[in-house]
Amino acid sequence: MTYCKHCRYCVTDDRATDYRRDLERYVFCSRKGPFFSRNYRVHEGTRILPDDPACEAFEPLTDKRQATFAAILVAAGNSTRMGGSVSKLLLPLAGEPVLAHTLRAFDACKRLDRVVIVAREEDRESFIPLLVRYCHKPYCLVCGGKTRQESVINGIEAAGETDYYVIHDGARPLITPERIDDVCEDAVRWGAATLAVPVKDTCKLADENGFVTATPDRSALWAVQTPQVFESNLYRAALEKSRAAGLDFTDDCQLIEYAGGNVHLCRGGYENMKITTPEDLIQAQALLSGRNEENGEGACTK
Repeated sequence: MTYCKHCRYCVTDDRATDYRRDLERYVFCSRKGPFFSRNYRVHEGTRILPDDPACEAFEPLTDKRQATFAAILVAAGNSTRMGGSVSKLLLPLAGEPVLAHTLRAFDACKRLDRVVIVAREEDRESFIPLLVRYCHKPYCLVCGGKTRQESVINGIEAAGETDYYVIHDGARPLITPERIDDVCEDAVRWGAATLAVPVKDTCKLADENGFVTATPDRSALWAVQTPQVFESNLYRAALEKSRAAGLDFTDDCQLIEYAGGNVHLCRGGYENMKITTPEDLIQAQALLSGRNEENGEGACTK
């Protein structure tokens, strides 16, 4: 087998079936990761020589059909670190529930076709009025699973046919339609993308006794956020592989990484924080008030 200078595998290499059985749909590139062949030119059934002009086999094609995106808002956590029995997504932030801010941003993103909320059974009745008020796109509400991965699976099953899954923590209410659109555009180009920001602090690796073992180079460290956006067939293929191995991941990018795919980091904003503790609510309130003042809306005090 002769390999393309850009590709880890030729499209006719049987080893590619370890990742995806459908060889007519996927090719592999060591620089760019797996690509869906309906969006990229594939010299199928041929062996590409290293100096062959056909090595430029990954130029994007113009697809006249608009890609479809389904948002999966994961809101099934137990809010343990927040304290209390009420879901943190129902706590007030600038006069409205936390989830209302998240829904408003996703509803305003024109690229999205539908929204799926994954919730705890006990929160369903409380979430329905929020969906009715703040989400004007087609939506549905489904119950979460025992783990985050199981909850996401329930969400993608409810989403139906779509080109891309846009997976987001419901507890990140400061996300904006512009950031959602940015990471979706990144995913169309790369197949998998997530919002992320460079870390500001020096990080340490420690042993089980709390002693420092190493100091990673901060310039190479990024804090991963959501949304995380994946081509739907790529995500399902990765999910099949993790299930076969009996693995359960808390991060969807890690799922793609385990399956051998590459995830592109799309520069996000530090304000896209996750509400986890009471202190986070205070910080989010300050950030939201500052945003409203910049937009000339004034701080919301109701």
